Amino acid sequence: MLGLSVRAARATWTVLLIIGMIALVYKIGETVILFMSALFFAYVLSPAVSAMERVTPRVVGRTTAVTVVYLLFLGLLAGLAATFGASLVDQATSFAQRIPDLIKNRDWLEQTIPGWLGPAKERIIDWVQQQTSSGGAALVPFLKNAPMALKGTLTGALYFVLVPILAFFFIKDGPDMREYILSVIGEGQRRELLDDILSDIHTMLGHYIRALVTLSAISIVVYSTFFSIIGLPYSVLVAFQAAVLEFIPVIGPLIAGVVMLLVAGFSGFGHLLVIVIFWVIYRGIQDYILSPNLMGKGVEIHPLLILFGVLAGEQVGGVPGMIFSVPVIAMVRLIFVRARRAAERRRLAPVQIEPL
Repeated sequence: MLGLSVRAARATWTVLLIIGMIALVYKIGETVILFMSALFFAYVLSPAVSAMERVTPRVVGRTTAVTVVYLLFLGLLAGLAATFGASLVDQATSFAQRIPDLIKNRDWLEQTIPGWLGPAKERIIDWVQQQTSSGGAALVPFLKNAPMALKGTLTGALYFVLVPILAFFFIKDGPDMREYILSVIGEGQRRELLDDILSDIHTMLGHYIRALVTLSAISIVVYSTFFSIIGLPYSVLVAFQAAVLEFIPVIGPLIAGVVMLLVAGFSGFGHLLVIVIFWVIYRGIQDYILSPNLMGKGVEIHPLLILFGVLAGEQVGGVPGMIFSVPVIAMVRLIFVRARRAAERRRLAPVQIEPL
């Protein structure tokens, strides 16, 4: 009728609906980041909650298990803060206060910047000192007060409060949320498809997030141990930033390596090549041995697509967008694969002919 195709209309409606959902997510990006952060936190603690449920009587309940795990986690954070917090703040303060005087010392820059840069070495030194003597000098007060700036703003404090609260409900009511979503679909092939998609996403997110936390913990132990052995100043500070940047795929480890060399150079450490060699060896072990075994299947994404996702995520949501870009891409991939398999099964299914 009138040259309209029902199939084309459905496809157009689907495309418009997807575009509308993407626009809505972009519009409420901060709220989405908040809930994704809570989901991230929930997946970190959910294995401990499951273990607590297994070792406690059924009468205790999931709510009590989540509460106990939260208290243990807070105790662990308090212990880590008491052990490393003071050293981390002291090293950050000392390093920030030392940078301006070092940059103004041309002799020190001559000794620190490697000679293999050739003619570019003198230009780099001139540029650094020019920035310090002109507009770059405005950074000096900021560097001296950088540790105080880490206390956070009202928004940051609100995030720190809301993320654990939302994660608590994700862990406690997660199974009920899943059943409710499935009940909306009803019975049939669509419910089965959605159930498979939710199972795949749950498994993928669990492996990915817990692998990131594990890799970050391994990094801080390995880096701090190695830096202490070679006598690198500010070893705790450098290891901590490397562990944090581990959460940003591809770009994070590269930034961490650059920061290591900058801190080593500014602190007067003369064996930069040792750090480069160690970083290359450790990245090879982590990227080709540790990470594939910890991640498991489900996050099989081409490096170029990961890099695109990280850069696009930064444009949409800043640093949190960079962190969550890979799981979002992996979720889209899982949905596409499951939908394609379901369509293929329907196409190959035998036609049922009713008897006359």
